Amino acid sequence: AQCNAIAAWALATCGRRKEAETRLQEAFAESDSFSKDDLAGLLNSKGSALQALGDSGMSRAAFQQALAVFPYGSTAMFARSELAKDRRNLHE
Repeated sequence: AQCNAIAAWALATCGRRKEAETRLQEAFAESDSFSKDDLAGLLNSKGSALQALGDSGMSRAAFQQALAVFPYGSTAMFARSELAKDRRNLHE
């Protein structure tokens, strides 16, 4: 699942929206048995892919979901960092 999420981000950075969205769907289809921290990591990857596609609202929602699922450790630090960047960008 994480490989599909990373591939989605890479495709998104190249502007290949449909392929990126398909990879995200595939990643989450495999996520039923994930631990909370793994699911949060997957949500962070989703947020990064959506951010690369220019979907800031959906990206923000994915990072917030990641924090809600697992608010600890490096996964949470990443989500908080991305949300802080997003808030700064909204104020510029």
